[in-house]
Amino acid sequence: MTRGTALLIAVAVSGVLIVGASWERLIGEATPTTRHRLNVGGPVLPGSPSWSADAEVNSDRSATLSTDPSALSSPSHTADTPSQLFATGRKLAIGGEAVKYDFPVPPGDYEVRLFFAAADVNERAGENLLDASLEDELVLRDYDVYAETDRDQTAVERARITVSDDALSVAMAGRAGAPALTGLEVLPATPDTPGRRVFHIAPQSKGRADGSSWDNPGTLSDIPAFIDAAQPEDAIWLLADGSEYPLAEPMVLRSGGETGEPVTVRGVDRDGRAVGQPVLVGSRADPYDPDGETGEGAFRLEKGANNLVFDNLAFRNVGNGAFRLGGDIQDVVIDRVSAQNVRRLVENRATRKDDTATVSGLVVRRSEVRGFSKSVITLRGSSHDVLIEDVVGDSQRQDGDRFAMGIHLSDTVHDVLIRRTTMRNSHDSTKGQKKYWNGDGFVANSGVRGLTLIDTVATGSTDAGYDLKSADTLLVRPFAADNKRNYRFWNDGIEVENCVGENPHKRGGNGTQTQVQLAPDSAVVLRGCTFRDDSPDTVVFEVSEGSLMRVWDTRVRMHPAANKVLTRQDAESRLTGVTWVLEAR
Repeated sequence: MTRGTALLIAVAVSGVLIVGASWERLIGEATPTTRHRLNVGGPVLPGSPSWSADAEVNSDRSATLSTDPSALSSPSHTADTPSQLFATGRKLAIGGEAVKYDFPVPPGDYEVRLFFAAADVNERAGENLLDASLEDELVLRDYDVYAETDRDQTAVERARITVSDDALSVAMAGRAGAPALTGLEVLPATPDTPGRRVFHIAPQSKGRADGSSWDNPGTLSDIPAFIDAAQPEDAIWLLADGSEYPLAEPMVLRSGGETGEPVTVRGVDRDGRAVGQPVLVGSRADPYDPDGETGEGAFRLEKGANNLVFDNLAFRNVGNGAFRLGGDIQDVVIDRVSAQNVRRLVENRATRKDDTATVSGLVVRRSEVRGFSKSVITLRGSSHDVLIEDVVGDSQRQDGDRFAMGIHLSDTVHDVLIRRTTMRNSHDSTKGQKKYWNGDGFVANSGVRGLTLIDTVATGSTDAGYDLKSADTLLVRPFAADNKRNYRFWNDGIEVENCVGENPHKRGGNGTQTQVQLAPDSAVVLRGCTFRDDSPDTVVFEVSEGSLMRVWDTRVRMHPAANKVLTRQDAESRLTGVTWVLEAR
């Protein structure tokens, strides 16, 4: 036995438990085998092979998790997993010593299964978090069983790891609360074993350049090949160390993960933490010039690039699509992305003529774009089941690209939820003062249906904050200010609840300065809204030919000289419970 400094050593039947940052490793006292099972915090349990007892069973490090583990629902593990495995566990204290196990194994590829139970009725999601590492490689970060599964259920997390020596190390550390691990299983990997392998990317390659570690990273151009080689739940890590990644050409992706087991492309520091962002830099003219270099895209996803997550990335000076979705694609998540000076952040457009680019299950969240000339997100075709949340886009008045629209939905896009999202300062002035100036915050063309906007904000555009031609459309608590027309509706299936409209502002071109405009042959219902403005040039409600506006329980503060309702031929407005407050300032 080779001995080092250790705070605690305990020999289990199938492995070694080591607690503490400094630890010793037992070599030669256990015959290497490819299969191990450990009942963490508990006694021996029957099975084939049996579940070994934890060396510290009945110590203050073990804990009873469930007095009736047979009542727990267990949808995620195999039938030969005994319910008593979830009766006990080992709780991990925040800032305490890491719990480490060393399993003697021959070199090779292994699957490690980590067992958990959401057994405590008093615990909630977000209260108990842990990290898990295999062979010093982080495979779970801030894991929370109460967020991953329902209460009174068990969970098993699977990871693949390659062992090059004679032992497989498993380390667990508490991040918040007192999370508990109930069981560990080690077995040879199979083709069906999920990944959790990590491929490393840096601005410059080193060593073998196979992505196996930070000493052997690949570069951006290797990402398509690494994703092709990845197993479900594998990750591609881009090093965020302050360096930039020049974009020579788009990275074309044609593969991904599986349903519920995506491959993740994430920006991290050397410890695997999402601290800082790797910056992918293109050649778009900076500052923006409509006649300057347009710049290239970054990621181009084609058919087959399903079940991908892009997390914690930054883009600068990128052209038509930091993410261009060029084929029929499903279940792509874009999370915690920042972009500066881009034509578009996300666009779906078929790569080849006569192909389609229908996107389903797209999620864009927690992202920000500063400076765009076309859009933050453009979706076409029959794309559906889309979630956009916590996104901020500011065009910064990039003019001359015919023309900026923050979020633009067209064709037959349907079933889209947008919430807690802000679009600002879309600008179009190239046609001159006698022509119509476009530039909108949220746009849905005719044919779009099933659109819901909740807690959204649209400000500062030269045309509409909300320009919606979509059917079956609901707006809840929208806010619009400083647009030529704060709200512009074109369909007969639109309902608006608790909206706010403030100080519409016509910056140029023709057309009225309006709080709410109904286009011809449309109908809208407004409930519980508030409109405020002190300009004599503002029209509060403009109702075009053949349209119907119904307003309930709404308060309007306006200049005495402003036009309350401008009604065109064969139009009708029904105003119930509207309070008009006339104020000259």
